Amino acid sequence: MVTGKKQKFWWQAAWKHSWLLLSYMALAFLLNQIIIYGNDTIAKAADQVLGGHQIALAGLLKALAVLAFAGAAAAFGKSFCSGVYNAVIQRDIKNRLCQHILGLRMGYFEKNGSGGLMTRLSSDMNEIGRFFTEIMPTLLVDLITVLTITFYFVKMDVMLIVILFASYPLMLIVADRLSKRLATIARGFRSRMDDRTQAAYDAIQGITVGRSYNLYPVMKKRLDTIIDDIAMHGWKSTRISSLGWLLKGTITNIPVIGCYFFALNETLNGRITTGEMLAFTVLLGRILTPIGDIVFCLNDVREAGVAFERVQKIFEEPAEACEAAGVLGNNALEDGLVRNDLAICWKDVTFSYQPEHPVLRGVSFAAKKGETIAFVGGSGEGKSTVMKLLCGFYQKDGGSFLLYGKAYEEWDIQAARACFSLVSQDVFLFPVSVWENVAYGKEGATKEEVVAACKNANIHAFIV
Repeated sequence: MVTGKKQKFWWQAAWKHSWLLLSYMALAFLLNQIIIYGNDTIAKAADQVLGGHQIALAGLLKALAVLAFAGAAAAFGKSFCSGVYNAVIQRDIKNRLCQHILGLRMGYFEKNGSGGLMTRLSSDMNEIGRFFTEIMPTLLVDLITVLTITFYFVKMDVMLIVILFASYPLMLIVADRLSKRLATIARGFRSRMDDRTQAAYDAIQGITVGRSYNLYPVMKKRLDTIIDDIAMHGWKSTRISSLGWLLKGTITNIPVIGCYFFALNETLNGRITTGEMLAFTVLLGRILTPIGDIVFCLNDVREAGVAFERVQKIFEEPAEACEAAGVLGNNALEDGLVRNDLAICWKDVTFSYQPEHPVLRGVSFAAKKGETIAFVGGSGEGKSTVMKLLCGFYQKDGGSFLLYGKAYEEWDIQAARACFSLVSQDVFLFPVSVWENVAYGKEGATKEEVVAACKNANIHAFIV
């Protein structure tokens, strides 16, 4: 689990499988070198033909066939490394996220609800997956393509590069401003997605109440308002993205036209051969799109960054294991490490969900083995809160809490919970069979044990 706020949740997975990413980059570089070498070979052959010299056509075709085969192998390897890297990265991140969520404090779920969490698990994780599947691989390939072809153009004529990249500063300024605006819209969009998911969840969970009191118009109005806001954010994002692509095309194409005229002039003056002009034309077409994509990739990176930020916030939430991680384990009672007939002892326990509104003030009580105790009181007077503290869902603010004579902090949180069986007023069944729901209480439970538990709970008769 993440132990520091500065540690990024994706870094461990990315570093663990970095060899796949390095292999991907190496194969992308090799593929571009093969393409450049092939173009150079064809350019030299064209110059020989135009110069009235004979060429070994069979040898040329054989060399081009070898290059084509090598290029296909490199392209396959690049695609394979990219696919595997993306799959293992997403698997590791999702596994860590699910593991961390299961260990979060109960207060996190009660404070944030399920809407935001579900959106992070679905929409945000999909966006993170898109970053590793599309955005990052495309950006790396574009960088490698631009660098390798640029080096080839430099050897041909350095002025070609000066003209080609003349508009880059303007593209950087435009892309930076657009991407910042898109990131702001993306934050609002995902926030409303949280609200939409929460509203839909509330409508489903409260369907009995909603229908009983004819609340359908109210629920529908709430959902419609949220969906309209989401559509508005989407429209704004699409408008800015479309403007960005229009500006990218305009700003990129103007220097390209200048490059063509300059290369033609150099060819006519004999400083560039016809074959080199041919190679330049082919490679310029290959580099044109990546030049603009690298800069305007800022839009996608910043939008994905919003998803990374939202998921990072979950990892920065402290886990409950950090609150009670003592040395007394699951076998403490069986091994005789704990010998005390006084099962529970509270003395002057205080607790509040919010500092300004205390719920428990100096509560003291004791429960012996085999003793039956009832907590009686009105709604909101702390009965459920007592049970939440007993089960370790929340930690007391002050006072003493002994479990079998040992301070609660000395217990491992899971071992402490194993001492309790909670039957809540809110009934919940996992979406599996009754058998599996009952068997959840004991790993490896036998048929006889499950049946016995059902009989003890007086539910066996109506199950069968």
